[in-house]
Order: sequence, then C-alpha cells, then structure tokens
Amino acid sequence: MVQDDLNLNASILCVGEAPGAVEEKMGRVFAGPSGRVWELWLAYAGLNRRDMHVTNFLRYMPST
Repeated sequence: MVQDDLNLNASILCVGEAPGAVEEKMGRVFAGPSGRVWELWLAYAGLNRRDMHVTNFLRYMPST
C-alpha cells in the first residue's frame, strides 16, 4: 500500500489521482517519473514536498 507524505501542519494539500506502478513498488506517493517532474516544479516555485501534505484520491490504480 502506498503511504501518504503526512504533514498535518501543512497549509498546502497536494492530491494525485492514484498510485502508478512505481509508487506501488516503492510504497510512496509521487515516486515515479511524474513525481520527479512534480518535484522540479515545486523547486521552481520555491516549495518542497516536506512543506505539504501529499496524498492520492484513490488508494489503488483501477484496472481497465
């Protein structure tokens, strides 16, 4: 199961759709390629993922 990055004191909440294969393997939200791009954009904005509460809307990726 993928664990949220919890920061209960954060004023920013970031919600993804659902974990992908890399996130499932690593057990962490936004851990895959899109997470690396997201972290670059955060850095560009002067933010860090530790400054926010990060989670997914769905706990598991629905199968198609």
